[in-house]
Amino acid sequence: MISNGWIQLDTGLSTVARAGNNLTVSWVLKPVGTFTGPKNVYLKSEDASAAVSAWRDLGSWTVAAALPPPANRTPTAVSVAPVETRSQANQFRTVTAVYSDADGNADLRTTMVLVNTTTGGANALYAAYSSFSNKVYLRKADNTDWMPGVLLGAATVLDNGFGRLDASRTTVTRSGNTLTVNWVLAYKSSATGTLWVHLQALDQKAAGSGWKSLGRWVWEAAPRRRRSTAHPLRCRSLRWRPAVSRGSSAQ
Repeated sequence: MISNGWIQLDTGLSTVARAGNNLTVSWVLKPVGTFTGPKNVYLKSEDASAAVSAWRDLGSWTVAAALPPPANRTPTAVSVAPVETRSQANQFRTVTAVYSDADGNADLRTTMVLVNTTTGGANALYAAYSSFSNKVYLRKADNTDWMPGVLLGAATVLDNGFGRLDASRTTVTRSGNTLTVNWVLAYKSSATGTLWVHLQALDQKAAGSGWKSLGRWVWEAAPRRRRSTAHPLRCRSLRWRPAVSRGSSAQ
């Protein structure tokens, strides 16, 4: 490839053919930079004796301005399955989260799930998958930073004190514009009641879907053991007395 800053000449694709008195050159050219608008195509030739033809205007070429790149489209958080997850403390559950990007699933850089009563990241089960590193991460309980990530499929359970993420069983699949993460999670907190499952996606240009509340996590307290209502046996001391038959006396 040869370039003068205005035109690139592809020497690998350009060809020359000869027939009788004619020589035909198929020039492969590409305008670059600001070389745009209507242009004339001139030809000139020179023979072995240095005789030169004049430049002849034999064609035209209109170079259109380069089209601007397509506008980036914001990714979306699509769905959670099941819509309602139930568990007790430290019971792992699989939450299937679907994320989408109209620019293709390869444009999805980071996909996240957050289980909490709000979209606040503190004291929560807050996890992320990075397509760039193929790692999963768990947010620190104080929401100041991410814990060190581990490769998807690694035999590791991440734990931030409030929740756990099993990297060995968490999986990712891609199809068309969608990316699906099967999060394998456990909630550790002693809180009871309903928590919300929020999803968010970021693309390669850091455009985000925003948090979307798409499911529920019902945290159930462990059942209490029933106390026995039976009364303990009462023991009474018994005195043994020898039986004495009536009408007899000691000799």
